[in-house]
Amino acid sequence: MIVREIGIILVFAGLLGIIIRLLKQPTILAYVLAGVIVGPLALGLISHTEVITELSELAAVIMLFVIGIEMDLSRLKKVGLVAIAGGAIQVGLMFMIGFGVSKVFNLNNTEASYMGFVIAFSSTMLVVKVLGEKYDLSTLYGRISMGIVIMQDILAIFALSVLGKKNKKGLSIEYVLNT
Repeated sequence: MIVREIGIILVFAGLLGIIIRLLKQPTILAYVLAGVIVGPLALGLISHTEVITELSELAAVIMLFVIGIEMDLSRLKKVGLVAIAGGAIQVGLMFMIGFGVSKVFNLNNTEASYMGFVIAFSSTMLVVKVLGEKYDLSTLYGRISMGIVIMQDILAIFALSVLGKKNKKGLSIEYVLNT
């Protein structure tokens, strides 16, 4: 049963991938559309969502591993300062905007922090996939973009460690933000 569902996913993703490529769009769009179409929101062809979720997490880990293998750190060194500064500024500004907008909607500090971080961090996999499809990973803007998303990933690790810390009352982000 699960093999049939994986086959359905692959066929839909492949067919949509061909169509999306003919429209000169990033193929990652096809994968998202395939998930929406075969998932519970549309056709409902997938019933083992837990297994599919586990497989997708494994695929994400493998893709990040491949990105790590292909990454040329010597090229990133050349744009290091721009990437570090650009990444830190981008994350900081987007976090503040997300946090501020969340507070306008009366979210508490913890909820507003999560929303700020969601808005601040882009997907490394998405950026690498789009740049790779355009053969722009080795260009100057490709290297700067990669440096920025790597900086975002590093900052995301720190953000998750702060949000994940627990005290007697729950998440410590409330304590951090109120002191």
